[in-house]
Amino acid sequence: MRDVTAGLVDAYRMRKRYLRPDGTEVWGDLSVGCVRNPDRSVRYFVSQILDITDRVVIENDLAESERRFRLLAENGHDLILLWRWNGKTTLEYVSPSAEAITGYRVDEFFSNPKLLSLLVHPEDAKAWNDGWGKHNIPQENIFCRWIRKDGRVIWIEQHNIPVYDEHGQMTAVEGNGRDITERAEAELALRKSEALYR
Repeated sequence: MRDVTAGLVDAYRMRKRYLRPDGTEVWGDLSVGCVRNPDRSVRYFVSQILDITDRVVIENDLAESERRFRLLAENGHDLILLWRWNGKTTLEYVSPSAEAITGYRVDEFFSNPKLLSLLVHPEDAKAWNDGWGKHNIPQENIFCRWIRKDGRVIWIEQHNIPVYDEHGQMTAVEGNGRDITERAEAELALRKSEALYR
């Protein structure tokens, strides 16, 4: 059966702030419907305002948190990565510092999801792959060597943070990699020096 009201109802929605009599500011979702007669003249209006203050506060807090994270990630020196688990591992975010640390551009990480594993020095690859291959996220910091795009070997300290949903299932992993080459080389030189004097 044909909907006889088709074309006779105009709907309008908007989100706006309202002031209560006590001066408290709230957010409302205003819905207005205009029901028309067959000749298109207005028959009557129907309106409704839903208090969505809590939802707006949460959305604003989330947006501010994401803004701060982006600001930190975009301007930081550490390499920040975010992987999602959704049946398969998906790389979702790579910070711009990737190029300064590894020599590879951000788009190269996205075009080759295995690039991070390929960076790992062959002598450190087994321990790296054993952990990630079983989706075992090491809770302690990982120290390993990476080979940059230009062939230079660097030392990396990586910290991984698993992210869980409300059911306790891991849904993502946030990784933070820091170039500690100067510190690592200084420590190695000190050990060699101590061994020599012994």
